[in-house]
This record gives sequence, structure tokens and C-alpha cells, in this order.
Amino acid sequence: MSSGARRWGQLLGVVTICGFIVPGSDAATIDLVPIADNSLFSESADESGGATEFLFAGELFFLAPDVRRALVAFNVAGGVPAGSTINSATLTLHVSKSSFQNFNPQTGEIHRLLESWGEAGSGAATSGGAGAGADPGDATWAYRFWDATTPTSWSTAGGAFVVAPSASVAVPHSGDAYVTWGSTSAMVADVQNWLNAPASNFGWIVRVNETDPGSARRFDSRENTIDPAYRPKLTIDFSPPAASPAGKVPDGDDVSGTPLVLAKGLGGAVDLQWGVSCLGTDTDFAVYEGSLGAFTSHVPVVCSTTNLPMASLVPSAGNRYFIVVPRNASREGSYGRSSANVERPPSGAACLPQALAACP
Repeated sequence: MSSGARRWGQLLGVVTICGFIVPGSDAATIDLVPIADNSLFSESADESGGATEFLFAGELFFLAPDVRRALVAFNVAGGVPAGSTINSATLTLHVSKSSFQNFNPQTGEIHRLLESWGEAGSGAATSGGAGAGADPGDATWAYRFWDATTPTSWSTAGGAFVVAPSASVAVPHSGDAYVTWGSTSAMVADVQNWLNAPASNFGWIVRVNETDPGSARRFDSRENTIDPAYRPKLTIDFSPPAASPAGKVPDGDDVSGTPLVLAKGLGGAVDLQWGVSCLGTDTDFAVYEGSLGAFTSHVPVVCSTTNLPMASLVPSAGNRYFIVVPRNASREGSYGRSSANVERPPSGAACLPQALAACP
């Protein structure tokens, strides 16, 4: 074995450390568009607007007391990591038309829905203001899922929802305005519940003053083709769950087990073997290589050993050193301590962010 190989062995014998827990990731923000939206028309049990470019809410003027309500739902669990904490939530809709007979701002409310509902293909070729014949699976004023033979009714006509609004806002009389609800504590609670229990996520129903003729507003739906920015948007600020920290591999000192050893392999390769991490959650390993004498030069050569405590690698030219680092699904552990008993810095091109945990 060459002297260079002996140096690898000496360095590889001290590759890990017990340490401190690094806090989880900072808060993040995500914008979601609806996975479904639709409109309900109070004058008809079988009118819907699942495929139109618009949503409607409020009372008509000439046909009062006919009312419209809008439904919107977002796939929160599909966009926010499980276990996250919701910090804030806002819903933004774009008003693209208002009544010409009533110029007053109107109170718009969103309420958490209590039952599932559907969006199908109704009204694709219409403006949607008067509704269109429902397609199977569409929500209507009377039915959560319309069907000509076996429709599924709402428990309460017009939609089953929490009476207290999650948020309210003044909706202006406009043909081009954005309206944003929240963030309120009720909206945060709604979104957190949808994240924690996706099966309970039925979205919100949008209601605009239903006792003032001409209060109706036309909002753009997720099918809007004029400008994607006009589509409904749920903006969520969240803190991801704290990532589990990682530990260290046996070092022949305070971590028991097979310490790191190396042997000359075939074809100029070096065979590395080591014991399992001190933490059972560290089921995988990464291997880094650097230039001997430049002990911060290590870069990854293997980001996963596929859960095996061994690797066979062909070193680059010159005297090289290797570091084996335990890892879990989201964090990697210690790179070991230097001869000065200082934690060796992680690679500038690390396979995963580092978070150190004390061994049991």
C-alpha cells in the first residue's frame, strides 16, 4: 500500500462528531391555483359553470333575488410539506366585471365548506353569467355532484359551510381589480387543517352581499385564458418541519462499532468500510474526497451508498483523503474533527444540508 493510502487511513479514522442540533429551515412561501372552482345559481337545481372562465358571487339586479355563489378549492397537502406550520394565508381573486346598476362596494365573505363538491365541463362555450346545464359531477345550488339519475345533494341547498366567515373584505365596483382576503386566524386554521387532514379539504365558498340587488361580481376562474395572473391564488407562508439531524459513524473513540478502514481494491480502486451510524435514522452515507493537505477541499464523490457501509472508489491523482458522512432523508451528519479538535467544515457542494445530533 502506498504512503498516500496510509494517509487516507489515518484521516478516515476520525470522520464524525457529536454536536448540536441545527434549527429547521426558514419559512417559505408558495402560491397555489385551484384544483377546482365552480359557481352556484340559486334559481336552478341543474345549472352550473364548471368549465367557464369566470366565477360569480352576489345578487343580480334585474333578476333579484337570484343569487350566485363561487366555490374554490386548493391542493394544500400537495404544495406544502407535511408537518409544516402555516404562518399566514391569503386568497386573491380578480374582479373582471360588476353590475352597471349598483356602484357600491360590497362585502365579500369566504366560508369554509363542509362537504365535497364537483367541477365538470358545464358552460365551456358560454360567458357563464346565467349558468349552463350541469354535466355529471358538476356542483349546482341543489347538488354537490349533479347526475341525471342519481345526483348527490348538499345537506343545505346553496352549499354546506361554516356560518362564521373565515375572512371578509370590501369588493369594489370594478372591471379590473384584485381582491384579497386575509390573512386571518380563521384562514390560517382552515389551511392548517387542510394540510393536516387533506380529506377534510373542501375549500371555501365565496359570498358577496346577497341582499343588495346588483351586488354581483364576476371573478376570473382557473380556466381564464386572458391572463394567468387573473386566476384565483392562495398564497401560503409556512415553516417546514424541523429536519431530523444526523449523527456520526464509529470513530474508534466515543462511538462504538467497526471504525473506518480501507484496503487496496482492484484496478486502482480503494475499498472503504465502516460501521453504522450512532443514530438508527441515519440509514445512508455520503463519501467526500479532497486533496491531502488542503483539508477543506472535499467534494462529494458518492451522495448515497444505497444504505451500505462500504464503497469502492478510484481516487483522483495525487495524495487524496476521503470523508464518510452519515445521512438521513434530508440532512447529513458530522464530517469529523480535525487534529486541532475542531469540527471539520462541510463541503461547499454538500449532498445535503448539515444538521448535527448528539449520539444516544
